Amino acid sequence: MTAMERVLVVDDEPLGRRAVVRQLAAVMPQSEIREARDGFEAIELVASFAPSLVFLDVEMPELTGLDVLRQLPEPRPKVVFVTAYQEFALQAFEHDACDYLVKPFTAERFAAAVNRACAELDADRRLRALEHSLAKSGAWMTRLALRLGPRVDVIDLATVSCLVSRGHYTYVWSEGREYITELTLVHLEERLDPATFLRVHRSALVNDTMIVRIHEGPSPSVELRDGQRVPLSRRNRAAVLARLGARRR
Repeated sequence: MTAMERVLVVDDEPLGRRAVVRQLAAVMPQSEIREARDGFEAIELVASFAPSLVFLDVEMPELTGLDVLRQLPEPRPKVVFVTAYQEFALQAFEHDACDYLVKPFTAERFAAAVNRACAELDADRRLRALEHSLAKSGAWMTRLALRLGPRVDVIDLATVSCLVSRGHYTYVWSEGREYITELTLVHLEERLDPATFLRVHRSALVNDTMIVRIHEGPSPSVELRDGQRVPLSRRNRAAVLARLGARRR
C-alpha cells in the first residue's frame, strides 16, 4: 500500500481496536489512523476527520455498527466490518459494506480486506476523473461515465431520459437502468445540450424527446417514455409547455 489514506477504527473494546490498528500499521504504514470508542464518536469523527476507510465493529452498546453505517453521510467512506458474529454479514452487504471480517482472522485475510477496500477507492477515483474528463470534452457532452453496481458504463446521452439530484449525487436513467454520478446537476446542466435537456424542477432535468405527457393537479409531473415520473415545478411549467409545442409543430 503506497497511497495515503485516512482510516478510522471503531470498536468499544480497546483490545479489538489495538489489534486492528496494529495490522493496519503493517499493511498501510503511510496512512493516518484514528480510533473511535463507540458509535456516537464514530459518527462525529467521520464528519470531522473524513476517513476514506472505516473498520467498524458490529456489536457495540447503544449504537451498533449497522446503526452507524445507516447514518453515514454521502459520499460514504468504504466500510469493512470487524466482528465475532457471522449473522450480520447479509445486512452489512445490503448496506454496501465492502468486506466483513470475522474474528479471529489471519493477517492474510486482513490484508485481502484492505486490498479490496483500496481497489474500490481507486476505482471510484478513476471514475470521478473520467467523469470530469468527459464533461470537459467538446461543446456539449455526448457521453458520460456512470457507475452501475461494480461496473462502469460509458453511455450515450441521447439514451438518457432524466437526471435527478438527491443529496450529494445525481441519478441518471438510461434505457431502463439507474446510474449514479458525483457530478452535480448544475455542473451537468452547463455541459448538456440545452436544445435537448430541459430543467423541469430544481432537482431534475429531462430529455424533452422522451416526454410522453404532463400530469397536472396538486403535484404536477412529467411522464417519460421509460415510465419515469419527474416532478414539474410551477416555475418551469411554461417553458416545458413551450418546448413541447415547438417540438410538435
